[in-house]
Amino acid sequence: SNGHKYFLVATDYFTKWVKVVTLRTVEGHHVVSFIHKNLLCRFGVPHNIVSDNRTHFKNEKMRQLCSKYHITHHFSAPYYPQGNGQAEATNKILIRILERIVETGRDWHEKMHNALWAYCTTMRTPINATPAELVYGTKVVLPLHVLKPALKFSSLIELPLTQY
Repeated sequence: SNGHKYFLVATDYFTKWVKVVTLRTVEGHHVVSFIHKNLLCRFGVPHNIVSDNRTHFKNEKMRQLCSKYHITHHFSAPYYPQGNGQAEATNKILIRILERIVETGRDWHEKMHNALWAYCTTMRTPINATPAELVYGTKVVLPLHVLKPALKFSSLIELPLTQY
């Protein structure tokens, strides 16, 4: 795992779009940097942030960030993970995806981008769209969509796909 023990996840409650970073340690400055680089500078300022009560979320640097950008920071009730249900659900799904694609326990952090891609390109039934479609406003072209015609063509001319 190259020392990576944690992953920090941000989920947009409407689109279900997810941003993730893997970390060796989790401290307040990591959270603030993640929010600034991956949320504020890419998607704009959120009205609200919901987190648990751990010290890496509940600290002076986070208070300063939220104050500076007029973000309301809500904390879920201690010892009640359901209070932060969307985050818990996202984490559970990402872990389930990682369990299926990770070959050794040591390479999970290298596979996180694959898990994230799978999550963000999976259809969500209630909204009948993928998170990627909602964020980018267009259907995502998946590698399978590109390979499928090549697979059909290779079978027609009896060439193995490895020759492409």
